[in-house]
Amino acid sequence: MTVDDSVDETGKPKRISKSRSKSHHPSSGNQKRKQRSHHHHHALRGWRPRKNLVTLERRLGFRFDTRDLLIKALTPVARRTSDTYQLLEYFGDAALRYLIPRLLRERYPNSSHGELSRMYSLLTRNTNLAFMAYRLRLPYYIRFNSRPSVNRKLLADVVEALIGAVDQVGGIPAARKVCQRLFRVDIELARFHEPQDTLLRLLEAPHALERMRRESPPESVWQQVKSDKPKVSYQLHVINKPWGKLGHVSVLRLNGVIIVKNGEGYDAESANNNAAALALLRLYPKRYPINGPGLSWKISDR
Repeated sequence: MTVDDSVDETGKPKRISKSRSKSHHPSSGNQKRKQRSHHHHHALRGWRPRKNLVTLERRLGFRFDTRDLLIKALTPVARRTSDTYQLLEYFGDAALRYLIPRLLRERYPNSSHGELSRMYSLLTRNTNLAFMAYRLRLPYYIRFNSRPSVNRKLLADVVEALIGAVDQVGGIPAARKVCQRLFRVDIELARFHEPQDTLLRLLEAPHALERMRRESPPESVWQQVKSDKPKVSYQLHVINKPWGKLGHVSVLRLNGVIIVKNGEGYDAESANNNAAALALLRLYPKRYPINGPGLSWKISDR
């Protein structure tokens, strides 16, 4: 004898509750909202599976045999676990204190102690390391415990932890190669940063560009920039705009010709300063030669 579960004892059809009905239908609106909420929360946490860490390794220029230390370097102290980046950040800070002064000394052998100290402080400050973290796209890899709370200190600590992880696996030679890769542009631009004034103000000084125009070699970019009134200083325009949530980018135009289109920085001031420094490198190549090929903020995945 079969029993019909769709009717009750009186023969009337049973009422199916809405909550039960939705629980048995995955395609219901409530279930879709839960799925969307889950995916959105996953995106906010920024954590991706281990297989995507290959891209991060390519950007660093170093491959880990096992990714335990790499994952540990991406785990903030706020996460409820004992395996955080705190110890690796300590090793990375020590590695930077050892390597960056040597890289600066090799690039600028005639610089004084005060100049090297100033350049070192510019390269290793939290603002510069935080923007380096954005260039590496680290917010997409940090293992946040809940909704991310990204700040300069956190991003700078993660960069130091990554360098510390490289140092623990490959030693100082491997950490040196990674630092050369990550800090190359910063080392080239460090010589231009003035303690009290920005380079943009120096470029905006009366007749400063005209003086550079006379002293620069004929094959420079000045041939592209034409001035209808030679006695009048060149018109310099800087356009600064936010680069998503990853910092700021500045575009520098001289008499309508784009001289620099990728002056990037953590904030507007640093982006303008970097744009002016790149402009000096391009407008004044004889006085400010660069070491190696052209400069680009993009960290290649290769």
